[in-house]
Amino acid sequence: MIKYFFIGLLIFFSNIILFAQPPFNGLGDGSKNNPYQIWTLDDLMELRDSTKHIFSVWSQNKHFRLMQDINDTLREMVCWFFEGHFYGGGHKINVAMIYNPPLSYDGGFFAQIGSGGSIDSLTLYGYGTDGVVIVGNISSSPNSTVINCTNNVDFHITYYDGGAGIVGFNLGATILNCVNNGSITGVDRIGGIVGENSGTVNNCLNNGRITATSWKANSSFSGVGGIIGTIANYHGGVSNNINIGTIKGQGQVGGIIGSIRDLKSNPVTNNSNFGVVVGEEDTGCIVGRNNGGNISNNHYDKQMCGE
Repeated sequence: MIKYFFIGLLIFFSNIILFAQPPFNGLGDGSKNNPYQIWTLDDLMELRDSTKHIFSVWSQNKHFRLMQDINDTLREMVCWFFEGHFYGGGHKINVAMIYNPPLSYDGGFFAQIGSGGSIDSLTLYGYGTDGVVIVGNISSSPNSTVINCTNNVDFHITYYDGGAGIVGFNLGATILNCVNNGSITGVDRIGGIVGENSGTVNNCLNNGRITATSWKANSSFSGVGGIIGTIANYHGGVSNNINIGTIKGQGQVGGIIGSIRDLKSNPVTNNSNFGVVVGEEDTGCIVGRNNGGNISNNHYDKQMCGE
């Protein structure tokens, strides 16, 4: 009986730690018609404190709105785990982010977006060292979305594989109408919009220079692309995206996608590459290495990418 008593206490206190996060005390009530209002860096820090645990569900279905540009420099991620709806209103946030161990996808402004969470119309500017992306890791749910977001941050990644201007790892969500203007240098699985992708990526634009400093020659989990570094276990489509930036790597280098593992039922279509593509092996104007992808009706200038 004593053993079960202590087990019960452990579960009780674990639930307190995991789920009883402090509430957000800013203006608004978190509803869609009256979202919590984000005015200052302190408001962002309060949002961070309200969602600081990786298993917090407090933000689920809550709405937040950025009310103005925040020029005070943000030096850490805002949320470990976010299942709400954050509307940037086209405003900008100044960031100076650094790598946050121990998880490779923790380097984002939002470390993880859970099922049904969304980020809309947010712009980041400033500078970064490792992992400055709007979302580090996003859920496999197609109802999770990142829409109309822009990255203006130049950054490099040295500690781990995977990185991009908008989403580091997309497990199946929908990424729409996003723009990367930042120059990104990374180890592997580097893209202008998404590093490693298993979801839908449509109507996005990369203007930044994307450079991979290493690669795994026989791996499907490798590659550097103007829009997506690597596609694996795919559930969406890649269409109507444009790359203008220079894409450079040793192998599996593509103007739109570095490498594809499987994309038979969801085509890569109507994408355009106008950027220079430079690589030593498995290099292409649209896709560097294609292992089963359905590629059609894409557009490129052969002189820009050596095909």
